[in-house]
Amino acid sequence: MESKKRVLIIDDSVFTFEQLKAIVEKTGMAEVLAHAKDGMEGVKLYRKLTPDIVFLDILMPNMDGLQTLKTILSMDKSAKVVMISSLGGAAEKAEEAMRSGAKAIISKPFDEKDIKRIIEQM
Repeated sequence: MESKKRVLIIDDSVFTFEQLKAIVEKTGMAEVLAHAKDGMEGVKLYRKLTPDIVFLDILMPNMDGLQTLKTILSMDKSAKVVMISSLGGAAEKAEEAMRSGAKAIISKPFDEKDIKRIIEQM
């Protein structure tokens, strides 16, 4: 039996975090290690925990998702980062995130099947 994927969620919304954590853990394939409320905290936690998958909100205060993505990838080229996009306004940033090295994009409201498929692929 392979071990569960270790997940870090970086999102300024506690509601989004709780929702995503519930879905991720429901798959039985992953466990959520931690929640960062902004990019700077997320980068620190990534360095400390080296998770297998990061779910990263695109729109956040202080350090947005794109800056956070680039910082994490500069520390770890093989990082697996999935961007979280809220519909409206984030489409361009989502495209830029994919060009910058994000592995996938999920949008709110979350689709459990999408998240399960992404965890399986990583």
